[in-house]
Amino acid sequence: MNKGSNNISLLSVIFFFSFLMIIGCSDIEEPICSIDASKCDKEFKDFIEKQNIRDISISKDSLLKIQLPLIFINTKDNIEPTFDKVPTPEGCLGNGITTTIKVSGRIVIIENRKIVYDSKEDGFKIKVRGNTTAYETKKPYKIELTSGADLLFRGEEDRFKDKDWCLIKDEQFKAKVGFKLGELMGMKWTPQNKYVNLIFNGEFRGLYMLVESIEKNNKCRLYVGNGGCILEYDAYWWNEAYYIKSPTFMYPLHYTFKYPDEDDLTDDDKGYYTELIDYFERSLSEGTWTSSLDVASFVNWIMCHDILGTGDGGGTNMYILKEDRSDNSKVEMPCLWDFGKAFFMKNQWSESHGSGVFAFGPLLKDDNFRLLYKSKWKNIHSIIIDKLCTFLNDYKLSNELEAIGLSILLDNNRWNVDNNNPSVQLDNYSEWFKEREQWITNNIENL
Repeated sequence: MNKGSNNISLLSVIFFFSFLMIIGCSDIEEPICSIDASKCDKEFKDFIEKQNIRDISISKDSLLKIQLPLIFINTKDNIEPTFDKVPTPEGCLGNGITTTIKVSGRIVIIENRKIVYDSKEDGFKIKVRGNTTAYETKKPYKIELTSGADLLFRGEEDRFKDKDWCLIKDEQFKAKVGFKLGELMGMKWTPQNKYVNLIFNGEFRGLYMLVESIEKNNKCRLYVGNGGCILEYDAYWWNEAYYIKSPTFMYPLHYTFKYPDEDDLTDDDKGYYTELIDYFERSLSEGTWTSSLDVASFVNWIMCHDILGTGDGGGTNMYILKEDRSDNSKVEMPCLWDFGKAFFMKNQWSESHGSGVFAFGPLLKDDNFRLLYKSKWKNIHSIIIDKLCTFLNDYKLSNELEAIGLSILLDNNRWNVDNNNPSVQLDNYSEWFKEREQWITNNIENL
């Protein structure tokens, strides 16, 4: 499915220069607002005229003609957020980073030739996020606003505002499709998102997905009540100051905190959460898991990754949530995140089956859990796959995808890669899901 390479194909070069001709790169000296002056207010014109994009292949006006939001990030003194690479301890997974330096500055978002958001100077901080992905040339970022806002502009500012957001790479639409699948499957929460073009300190950085980060937000993200928590079964536990060691799982992963912040944990908190993990894991090994976990959420999570054919059993982010400390609150898997190895395991179960990591090993060996999984698949597979393929087809015909296609050409040129034409990529995914549905159906009884 991934056709990236180190060299831009001749076809992509032809498309790129055709694109420049179409959107008018030749009119670099044209005033920014000459196309539709009625849409250009003074604030917008003043801001744009001060921006110096250090990229001779594309003008500001040409970027503005692409109908995607345009994010300008200008850090104080043009300082780049940095980090140190850290060696992985023996027996552990992945490549880690540490000493992630946050830098402050101003973020401005433009849509339809209007400034729709302006943090003002020192109104936000940004850092490089991720671990292995941070080693790549095109970096993912974490944004922390000084004051909460809804950067997706959904019309209910008080409900959707938050301080924490991510800019992630998704030129192959894996996250877009994965999030949609989670939504259709009934995951408790799905991070909402939007594609944008990014200008960072005057440099065109390409196409990104602006997406809600996984955080406690009782109005619009994950609800966490009194004494509850959001934990990650984390391959990079060794890079955190505090973690809870897995008491029974024989894998090099342990539990780290998304909420509460580790700095806010009291000794009583640490004792409670340690006991919670012990109870959760032992219920799996003893076959009493119905008392400790929200079974439907685990079925949904595994099934989503089976449909996607995920090839990462240990690095795919595995988040668990317990809403509060009451007996009515059970451990659940509330959301999907990380689709880097999606569309990888063709004619095989996802790597969650093969690795047996986390709760998946004990659950998939349990007859009762397998019966629940089989029953859900038989009841919903045709509905889910039909809705997913309809979504892909509708999205392929959208104005947004046309704008993304133009942005991908620029992104390919900027980063010297060769990502697929987006329509072709979505067609590939539709074919994958149809074939995947048939394969799972044919093999479900042997699960």
